[in-house]
Amino acid sequence: MNEAKTTIDAQAALDMIRKAEEEAAAIVRDAREKEGPLLVQAAQESAGKTREELLERARKDAEAMKRASVAEAAKHAEGIRADTEREKVRMREQAAPRMADAVKEAERRLAAVLEGGSV
Repeated sequence: MNEAKTTIDAQAALDMIRKAEEEAAAIVRDAREKEGPLLVQAAQESAGKTREELLERARKDAEAMKRASVAEAAKHAEGIRADTEREKVRMREQAAPRMADAVKEAERRLAAVLEGGSV
């Protein structure tokens, strides 16, 4: 009888093991079918949020760079304007003493033409 009981106990143990394996396989299947897609979806949502955050940061950085470039260009243009104005003043100052001579020369040539002569 002892041997029969041991066989029954061994059979019951094997049945319990098979049942546990089937339950484990069902849990794995369930995880693959249900939880796996949920994890993928969560990962995609997280990646989308991260992408949007990075894009927003890149937009802000680009806008800051643009403002800095425009400010630098405006400063450079203002320097060029100031240089040009100084050059105009210098040229006028250099030309002023010669203006009277130029006017006299023009008058002389005009008078020669009016008198019928050649220049």
